[in-house]
Amino acid sequence: MNPISVIESNLETFTNSEKRIADFILKDPIRIVQYSAEEIAKAAGSSKSAFIRLCQKLGYQGYSEFRFSLSKYLISHRLEDGEESSISQSITSAYSDHIKEIAQNLSDKDMLELCQLITSANKIKIFGNNRTGLAAQQLRMRMAKIGMDSEFVNDTMLMHDITSSLANEDLVIIFSIKGMSYYEDVIKQVKTNQTKSILITMTQNSPINKYFDTVVTLPLVSRATSRFLDDQAIFFVFIEILLAELAEYED
Repeated sequence: MNPISVIESNLETFTNSEKRIADFILKDPIRIVQYSAEEIAKAAGSSKSAFIRLCQKLGYQGYSEFRFSLSKYLISHRLEDGEESSISQSITSAYSDHIKEIAQNLSDKDMLELCQLITSANKIKIFGNNRTGLAAQQLRMRMAKIGMDSEFVNDTMLMHDITSSLANEDLVIIFSIKGMSYYEDVIKQVKTNQTKSILITMTQNSPINKYFDTVVTLPLVSRATSRFLDDQAIFFVFIEILLAELAEYED
């Protein structure tokens, strides 16, 4: 199924709200596979419910199925410099470019500050949820390799319980791609206890940045192309950089 052709052939059947979304998709289809349903609806001046109805009118169960179909269509028709780019070239180039950005965005001073916060902490708690839970768990495992003890937590209720008992000599590290208000209650408790805190995110001006002592902003690869790329690779590379810096700092 060609989702673009399906939209064009059904424009007259859409409501005004659905037409705004359809026009938005036709003008910039790549953004559709990079944005969430809420972000698309807002950018199109419509609502999420109207977007879901539009997807269903097009023959899809919902946004996820439509997004997958559109991504497949864009990949199969994608041209770079007048020639079709191979999948391997496209993906490796995207990751390579964004991995290089990590070093460009983090100064020696930034890394030194992170090392000082981590090595001087009495207790270290590392929080992540869903996709970022993997990154949080990876950091805990890699820190254990160099003899640094920490605790990984991916349960929200447990995060609240743990932060309530932390003190100012402790440290909380939170992984959050968008830095959403999901963690706001947790980090407010951290702030109240004067516990040190680090946010590792991919959103420069996230709603919760202001609550943290240090914010690390990494490049967001998932919106670099029309392909379904995972941001975990960026987190994992950063973790290896941090681990090497910690090992050297400890020596």
